[in-house]
Amino acid sequence: MTGGPALRREEVKKILVVKLDHIGDCIIAFPAIRRLKRHFPQARISVLTSRASRSIWSLEPAVEEIFEFDFFHARSALGELKRNEEDWLELRERLAPEGFDLAVDLRKHPETRPVLQYTGGRYLAGFDHRSQFTWLDVGLDWGGDQAFARKRNHTGEDLVNLVDAIAAAGDADRTLITAPPAARPIPGKKSNGSTRGRLVCVHPTAGNDMKQWPIEYFAALIDRLVEADGVQVALVGGPGDEATADRIVARLGHPEAVTSLVGKVPLSELPALLLGAALFVGNDSGPKHIAAGLGVPTVGIHSGTVDVREWGPIGPHAVAVAREVVCSPCYLSKPEDCRRGLVCLRQLAPDKVYEACKRLLLLSAAATETAASRNGQAARGARPARRRARTASLNSASLAEVAPR
Repeated sequence: MTGGPALRREEVKKILVVKLDHIGDCIIAFPAIRRLKRHFPQARISVLTSRASRSIWSLEPAVEEIFEFDFFHARSALGELKRNEEDWLELRERLAPEGFDLAVDLRKHPETRPVLQYTGGRYLAGFDHRSQFTWLDVGLDWGGDQAFARKRNHTGEDLVNLVDAIAAAGDADRTLITAPPAARPIPGKKSNGSTRGRLVCVHPTAGNDMKQWPIEYFAALIDRLVEADGVQVALVGGPGDEATADRIVARLGHPEAVTSLVGKVPLSELPALLLGAALFVGNDSGPKHIAAGLGVPTVGIHSGTVDVREWGPIGPHAVAVAREVVCSPCYLSKPEDCRRGLVCLRQLAPDKVYEACKRLLLLSAAATETAASRNGQAARGARPARRRARTASLNSASLAEVAPR
């Protein structure tokens, strides 16, 4: 799943702030710590700081406990202290029993980032620079100190931005589209609401050939979905993509289960069409984001041209399927520039994509069954209420008739 929470906010009960800097740096971090407390009001905040800076933290009420560890010399010009492996093991043994759910390093420069790995924190957060700390659960890019380039923000603001990034990473609400249209009738659906099978919308094209999963793979996937799951398929796409859709249909073993709407449904009507689908599957393109944002179970098929973690579909039931290759992300724009023949797509077999589709179809079926059960319970519960209301109305009318004028 892409775009999902990097941490569960409700599970964060104990936070360790690593702030091993000198006095001025610690004071500048106070607003960020207060912001952290607002985002996690039930959490207990502790600070790992130097012996020289310990007393400063009494000025910040959000901090409830102090742990000491000297990383720098008390005089800043002297730089880092020399630490051996025993020192690090001792720090780990001291902090691990505390069971911190989140450990965050509120220093922009990278020297102290490895300290997080000795805190025992379940989630680790801090600034990253040139992907030095890929193990961070939440990392905010720090641009470094470039000579003759003026900074845009105060350091205190950057620390607050990191805290906000942590809070955003724990936000479970991934809703993109909050005002969806009413669903429109789906091709193949009868007026009484019955269908031959659930509808799967397939978007088999993309605006860039670097993102185009082979059409023979789409044909194989569609046949598998029809044979194994009894679905109806609607091909969707914009004007100009009709030839691709025709080539796919020509390869199908079950063309009778497929309707091509490519070039026939304007973009303004596409969301309403997608809302009636049990599943959407397609290339990394606009319709994928629309479907995922509407909450439709969505499988996005991704090449290695961009990082799937950056451009995967965001939604409550959305996944991205991609093949891990060492050359990704390459950011190439033309297939002929790829020396490996687009192995990221060519070696992403239909079976792998089908596995993701199958899981989401099961999820969709379970959600439909649950909704039907709830509607049935609500209808059964409403009948006695209506009878009671009618009786009360009749009683009132009777009383009105006999009451003196």
